[in-house]
Amino acid sequence: MQRVFRFLGTVAALMMFFIVPAGAEPAQVLTEDEQYLASAYEVMAGVSSESFKFTAYTGLPGMQIEYTVDGRGDMQPAVALQGTMHVTMTNLLGMETRHDSPFYARQEGNDLICYVRSGNGTWEKSIMKKFSSMMQRSKTQSAKDYAAECVSGVKQVKVLQDTAENRTLQVTFDSKKIGGLVEKKMNAANLDTKEQNEQKKLQEVMDVMGDIDFTMTVDKKTKYITSIVGDLTEPCRRVAGAMLAESGNMKATQRGILQGLIDGSTLKIEVTQQDFNAIAPVVVPEEVIKGAVTVQIGTTDNKKAEPQANNA
Repeated sequence: MQRVFRFLGTVAALMMFFIVPAGAEPAQVLTEDEQYLASAYEVMAGVSSESFKFTAYTGLPGMQIEYTVDGRGDMQPAVALQGTMHVTMTNLLGMETRHDSPFYARQEGNDLICYVRSGNGTWEKSIMKKFSSMMQRSKTQSAKDYAAECVSGVKQVKVLQDTAENRTLQVTFDSKKIGGLVEKKMNAANLDTKEQNEQKKLQEVMDVMGDIDFTMTVDKKTKYITSIVGDLTEPCRRVAGAMLAESGNMKATQRGILQGLIDGSTLKIEVTQQDFNAIAPVVVPEEVIKGAVTVQIGTTDNKKAEPQANNA
């Protein structure tokens, strides 16, 4: 389950860097379509709560994996979420294996505390450090400035479809520019040595991803962004190919196998959002907080969480 959670965290983080601001950028002259996108981001800056569904479709040779997060809750002033993670694996014979994991998340200061129920019924607790510094709009930042940051990494916006209800945009992001903005954001977050190394790895990834296209649907009446779809197959193949090229000494047969895995893998993501400003407050149950086992993500070093007051 930890591997799934790390995967979702990585994909979600990358997605967040492309669709939310990553750092200040000098003012730029926007096209009409870019101005429309900026106006939608400005409206989204005022959303206090919503329900959402995030899905990542991963295709591997001989296996299809679908990761879905269904959730709802508060987005500001402090994040508080509740939902379920679903993982479905389908093999070549069409046989499915499914695992569902309820989760809660709540913001405590600058950190995001996540609680996920494992397959044996135990609640596991993990901490996303510096969440607020990295992912949230500054309390002193205006909605207009937020919107300007959101479009600062945009390379091109064009209208794909325009109906009476919705406008669908194709938004192209420059990954190198986004990477530079992310670097500024991270540098301002006072990272420790380990976090700085992770930042360097992310920067290397962004440098080789190239342009990335997302399709965004905007409700014309409210200006809410209701869906985001992206095919990350080619960008991820470029990253994996670059890593393989730098892997050093490797037998030709082994390199060929790995290249085949890269060429045969796909990744697509979909996000839908609704029920804006209409979600009841989420409270993490007392028994979840007190009974959770702390998990150090990326290790097997688990320990019993100390009792905590329920101030969710």
